[in-house]
Amino acid sequence: MHYRSSLHLLGLPLIHIAIGPSENDPGNRGFAKGWIAIGDVALGILLAIGGLAAGGVAVGGISLGVLALAGFSLGVWSLGGLALGVYALGGGGGSVGSRGGIHDSITLMVYPNPGPLGFAVVNADLPADS
Repeated sequence: MHYRSSLHLLGLPLIHIAIGPSENDPGNRGFAKGWIAIGDVALGILLAIGGLAAGGVAVGGISLGVLALAGFSLGVWSLGGLALGVYALGGGGGSVGSRGGIHDSITLMVYPNPGPLGFAVVNADLPADS
């Protein structure tokens, strides 16, 4: 399935959907790029949804974004089976998160086996002002 909206902003389509092989190149998987992108591989400025997704809000098997939701996610706010981010919530595989900006101190916490529910909330405890 392939769809590209006729409305373009800054050279990118508002919506681009590319799932599966194209009619012109059946060996190539769907690559979607736009403000909102949905595809096997999706690159979206605002929203990206796909097996491999990158964008402001990224949802997929592997995602990279400001808000990332995936099996493996990397982002400022990250949620996934394995989540890496400033604020991260990960499943059984664990999560890594840090929070900095106060007196240039950053605490990194790793939870390889977070507990019976399979979730770890990562929150850095920064030293108080003295």
